Amino acid sequence: MNFSYRDINNNDFKEIIALNTKFESYLSPLDNSKLLFLLRESSFAKSIRFKQRLIGFLITIPPNSVYDSIYYNWFNKKYNSFIYIDRVCISNEFQRYGLGQHFYNEVKSNFKKMTKRMVCEVNIFPKNKISESFHMWYGFKQVGKLKSKNSLKVVSLKSYEF
Repeated sequence: MNFSYRDINNNDFKEIIALNTKFESYLSPLDNSKLLFLLRESSFAKSIRFKQRLIGFLITIPPNSVYDSIYYNWFNKKYNSFIYIDRVCISNEFQRYGLGQHFYNEVKSNFKKMTKRMVCEVNIFPKNKISESFHMWYGFKQVGKLKSKNSLKVVSLKSYEF
């Protein structure tokens, strides 16, 4: 299959929000203003397309951002140097094609001179089996657990050192 990768731009917003909504139970809600904020804070934000259709995206945040996420803030207090994967999302029908691996390899390639750690969280309640399997396969290690403010979500805090 022929996939195209590019930086996220304003023309992608509608498709990104629609895809994010499909996975909102594992991610968090996203609207135009939050997406714009994330992209302003981001140091690396990419999309994947197949036949002109957006099928995935990734947004990262560097340390010391003003991003008010309890998961991001946990990492920000624990580590001086890291790149935080705020969200990575791939359409169901395109999972298991190596797209997540491609995204993460690009993050490593772009940040290896600045940091040696990529961090993220993966839902353990409600369980995200596909994400948990992928992160385990990729080599992420659990470095903590955290409940959301409303206790509806429990996540495994993960770190990958490169």
